[in-house]
Amino acid sequence: MNTLQNEIINTRKIYRELFNNAHSAIERQIDSLKKASLCNHCKQGCDIDFNKITVLQKFPDGCRYKFWQESVLNLLENQISKDIYERIQIIEKRRQTYSCACCSSCCKLASSEYSFEELKQRAHKLEKIKKDAEELAAKLEGVSLKIATKVSSTGTIFGSVGNIQIAEELAKLGHNIDRKIIVVKDAVKEVGNYKAIVKLHKEVSVEVPFEVVAEEA
Repeated sequence: MNTLQNEIINTRKIYRELFNNAHSAIERQIDSLKKASLCNHCKQGCDIDFNKITVLQKFPDGCRYKFWQESVLNLLENQISKDIYERIQIIEKRRQTYSCACCSSCCKLASSEYSFEELKQRAHKLEKIKKDAEELAAKLEGVSLKIATKVSSTGTIFGSVGNIQIAEELAKLGHNIDRKIIVVKDAVKEVGNYKAIVKLHKEVSVEVPFEVVAEEA
């Protein structure tokens, strides 16, 4: 079992213990309001088993346990609920001071099978990949291509012009880019001006204009 799995199991144990302790604390507060001599054997003929009573149980009017029930509900509504609300407010204040870069890297990796150190290394690697993509996008800004191909007398091209030709032209300029991340926005069927999108990263893309011209004889 790796480090991350151990951390998940330990975190679950901690939360389970916290909830159990909170439940036990509330039960103790409720029981502290209950006296062993609450029942005065009023002879009302009730069939309540006082060894198994609950706070939500229905008691006869005038029953001392009804007074206990009202005291418990008052405790839950005013004291315990107020304490829970105050603790929620503390949590909210802490959340307001927390800063997230919204990179989504840690969120996705947190459910993986990597250790904490491996997660940090992979997050750093993902950040570097994005940074490299941004640097390449900056270099491609302002780049325009001219692609020569065989055309008919009416200007219709023979064959096709797509991501392969664009990748080849970019390579001539020193930009070796995988053709699979190049998307041509419109179908290229004749000479003219077009645009291609180079998707360097899920958050980084750049538009590259290109012109299709007739190949010189």
